[in-house]
Amino acid sequence: MQLKVVSLLVGILFAVTQMKYGVESKTVCPTFWVPFQESCYRIFGNLLNWSDAEESCNKYFNEFEMGHMVSIRSSVENRFVADLWESATNGRTTTPVQGGVPVNYWIGLSNKDNVSRWVWSDTSEEAVYTEWAPSEPNYLQVDHCAHTWPKNGNSLTWNNWRCDKLLFFVCELPQSRH
Repeated sequence: MQLKVVSLLVGILFAVTQMKYGVESKTVCPTFWVPFQESCYRIFGNLLNWSDAEESCNKYFNEFEMGHMVSIRSSVENRFVADLWESATNGRTTTPVQGGVPVNYWIGLSNKDNVSRWVWSDTSEEAVYTEWAPSEPNYLQVDHCAHTWPKNGNSLTWNNWRCDKLLFFVCELPQSRH
């Protein structure tokens, strides 16, 4: 029964995504993944630290490459991932609270190797597009990993936090073509 409900929800998300974002149906994503532009996305509802979440995403792969935590490179992609999150959670934030503000999910951005460079886990490229909340990132000596932060009532802004904190996460995988 639960699998049927999950399959139905994924199907609805897929249909809404196609209508809202004009996704072509010639692309292929694995079951439970949602297509957008050239990638497939999936929200994971287990709480993991940043490194374990990235490792979990790496377990998914196709003929192109393995998955990674989501790398958000535009405001359109940021909105898509936020909409996907809000659709999957019915707009509720059920994750831990930081300073009285609920946090949502890890994204694949960190400065773990160099505090002055925020890089994506899939390419190690420095982030060009960012959507930091006001006064973020801060505490750069201890908060090395990025997550979304529904500050001001939306899931579009980012915050940096300690990488050992447990959060949900979103994976991204290149689409297969058939």
